[in-house]
Amino acid sequence: MRHLVISDLRHSLRIWAGSLFVLAVAQICSMVVLGLLMVGVENMWMLDADPASLPRVVDADGTEIPPEAVAFTPGGIVSATSVSFVILAVVASLTVRNVINSIVYQRRRVMALWQLAGMTDRQLLGILRVQVALLSGAAILIAAPVAVLLTPSVLDLLRATDLLFAPPMTTRYVFGGYAIGAALGVLICVLAVRGASKELKSLSPLEAIRSEGVREIPMTRRRWISVGVWGVVGIAAAVAALSAKTLSGASDASLLAALMGVVVVNVGGPVLIGGLVNGWTRLVPEHVSASWFLARKTLLAATARLVSTVGSVSTAVFLFVAMFSQQTAGGGEAQAADFVLIAGFPLAISIAGSIVAVFMAGQQREREIHLAELAGATPAQQTRQAVFEAVIVVVTGAAIGLALSVVMLGLTIPTRLAVTGDGSLHVAGEYFAGIAATLLLLNIVATVAPTLIAQAARDRIAVPE
Repeated sequence: MRHLVISDLRHSLRIWAGSLFVLAVAQICSMVVLGLLMVGVENMWMLDADPASLPRVVDADGTEIPPEAVAFTPGGIVSATSVSFVILAVVASLTVRNVINSIVYQRRRVMALWQLAGMTDRQLLGILRVQVALLSGAAILIAAPVAVLLTPSVLDLLRATDLLFAPPMTTRYVFGGYAIGAALGVLICVLAVRGASKELKSLSPLEAIRSEGVREIPMTRRRWISVGVWGVVGIAAAVAALSAKTLSGASDASLLAALMGVVVVNVGGPVLIGGLVNGWTRLVPEHVSASWFLARKTLLAATARLVSTVGSVSTAVFLFVAMFSQQTAGGGEAQAADFVLIAGFPLAISIAGSIVAVFMAGQQREREIHLAELAGATPAQQTRQAVFEAVIVVVTGAAIGLALSVVMLGLTIPTRLAVTGDGSLHVAGEYFAGIAATLLLLNIVATVAPTLIAQAARDRIAVPE
């Protein structure tokens, strides 16, 4: 089995390299966040300490900060990193699950060939477990030194701000936080593989004659139940946000409601995302552009890839726009510190998941490109099709992310109106445009680059009969 595992890793190098990148990013983020959380927990003694015994701290302009405020710093760090941990756990679970599922979806034909050779479902699952375990171990080895180097930089960022300043604190517990973060990453991988095992049970040896990478995700009863459960939780959180008496309570409840919306979109993707893409892309008549028509049909046929990429894009846009729209005070440095603590790390995971999902799918483009050439498609038409696929993915994901951001901000309006008298809805339009443009550029590169590479190597591609 060891030879088979290694051989498969080499054969599907792009898929496994992309998966390793996402797992490494998820491990880095979880280790840094849990490390910062443990630093805050370790220094909670400041809350009960004599103010005179606390270290002297000054803000950016040299003004000394009152000891009473310094005492609450560890509590502020614990509060912010706890919120970040919740967001990160949700985003990392969804992203890693999508990546593991993509591994199975894009390699169903290979696994079907293994079934024809006599492998059982249990053996297939065993191979997948070994491969993911190797990737997870490699991700930890990559993430550990990066987390050790990155954590002090984040603490320095906090010390350089007025909003989330940080006095000199002991950091003995930080390595315990790294260990917990690594364990969290491993647990997420275990749960993702467990979920993928149900996909393996639906595998048929007849799929050995099908093309790879094209897989429709069925909206199973389990998915419907999950959508209902998470939807109820989201509705309850929305009601709590509307009836909250404090701004912090309204913000936390609205964030939970929006996060449940992210989960519902990802779990119900075959219906929600697929239906949305099928609906708005029809606005462009089929006779206007053959490349647009092919891009639309390709994405709708491969709902596994569509749900994974659109779900990650919508999550990234939501985190970026919602967090910056909520900023009401503090300068640029304070805003950056708040953003890095709460949404920066989950945002990195969602962006990595979006780009890697497209990158992984490029391995199946070689055969598709050669078939398209046999049908008369030019390289320019194939490149335009790749660009249109990226446009469809990013426009759909950006629209969903913006809608979730508006919902989150809108749920806090009654409380803000009662507390501050300001009931306006402030959406950070410039940040939305920035993150959407960035994601579009990254997705175009991730989609077009494999297409150009496949075109350059088309003379070496053989289409199986």
